[in-house]
Formats: sequence, structure tokens, C-alpha cells
Amino acid sequence: MGVIYKINQTGGITVIKYRLTNETTEHFGHKLYRIKAVKEIKNETMTILPGELGGFIEKEENLSQDGNCWIFSNTYVFDNARVKGNSYVKDSRIYGDAVIADNAIVIKSNVDCSSCICENAVVFDSTVSGQAYIGQSATVKDSFVGEFVQILDNAEVIHSSVKGNCIIVRDAKIKQSTDVFCVSQIGDNQDRLTFYKTDKGVSVNINGGVFHTYTLNEFVERFSGGVNPTAIFYMAAAEMARKIFSL
Repeated sequence: MGVIYKINQTGGITVIKYRLTNETTEHFGHKLYRIKAVKEIKNETMTILPGELGGFIEKEENLSQDGNCWIFSNTYVFDNARVKGNSYVKDSRIYGDAVIADNAIVIKSNVDCSSCICENAVVFDSTVSGQAYIGQSATVKDSFVGEFVQILDNAEVIHSSVKGNCIIVRDAKIKQSTDVFCVSQIGDNQDRLTFYKTDKGVSVNINGGVFHTYTLNEFVERFSGGVNPTAIFYMAAAEMARKIFSL
């Protein structure tokens, strides 16, 4: 089979990498179509040959024809969910307005609502919901991540349920739900503090800022003695974290 092209929305030309087959299935009230590769799709972690069958989508918008993204057999993508970039999804269900992008890998998971898994993130055997954002080189395994949680950098979350407004960054190692503690809407700026376990102890992040992560001791030293309401709230949160983490 020769190369197949189509005109994209910007008037450019896109090479077709898959087509919808006549094989359909009903899933959560949606009629989905199995896909079939019409060209080789290859990246560092997989090679899909022409003629190979993939998972099921509701419409072409669910799986980009651009890049090397792919969904494997027993994967279902529907609603307004999108898989794009060089990501791949296996044995999973992606729906709602969820986005899987860049080089992300999703295996044996449910991803829904407006959640986003992107960059080099890996999600395995988990549920990601709400407006959760998992990016950079973060790893999530055997966990529930929901609401407004952000997991970034090299953070790892396993065997846990993480909700609320937590921002889990850097070298976080969340191995159970009690390894992370979040306090939000602090002071006039509505600050958000996330206390989380690492291999070296407990760290604190303020508002997700790259330069606003401290060890718990550094955080206490930096803000203790302050007389403004925000500093007082910070110290109260630090004391609560000490009790939660049994420090």
C-alpha cells in the first residue's frame, strides 16, 4: 500500500498512519471503531507494522494522525479525549476531555475528565481524574490521582490516593496516601503548601514554584518568627505536618 495523505485543518498535508476498520464495539454507550495501521509507526519504545490492529476510538480526533502516538489492543478512547504526540496507551480507557501527549506512557489505567498526562510521564495500573496533571518525568503506579493534583519532575506516586490541590515535585516518593499533606488558601495570596515524603525526609513546596521547595527544617527556619498572618499559618501547617509524619 502506498503512502496515504489528507488535507489537515490548517490546509497542510498529513500522512495517514491508521484507518478505522469495520470492526466496532459498544463501550459506555459509545460506538467505537478498531484502528489499523497503514504505515510503520516507530519510536524508541515500540514498532507498529502496516496492517497491525490497534485499539478502539470513537472518531479520528481521538488519536492524532501526526507523530508516532498509538493505542494498543484493548484500549478505548472516546468522548473528546485525545492521544497525540509520541505517546502510547495500552489496556486502558481514555475518555472525557483527557489528553495523553508528548512521550507519555499509559498502561492498564483509566484517565478521564480534564486530566492530562504528558511529557515523559508514566502511568501504570492507576486512575487519573478531575483536572489532574502528570508531567515531566513523573511516575504513577497503582494509585488514584484526582481533583487538582499536579505531579511533576521525577516524583513517584505508588499505592496511594492523592486528591485536593497537592503539587508533588522534585524527588517526592509517595508510597502511601499519608505520605503527602496539602494546605491551600493561605493568606491574601491564597498560597498552597504541599508537604511530601522523599527518600531523605520531608519536603515542602509553595505554589508549585521551582525555587520554592524546601526541606521541612529549611522551611521552618525560613518562616519561623514571622508575625504576619501568612507566616503564622505556615508554621501552623508545619506543626501539623510534623504530627502527620510522626516527626
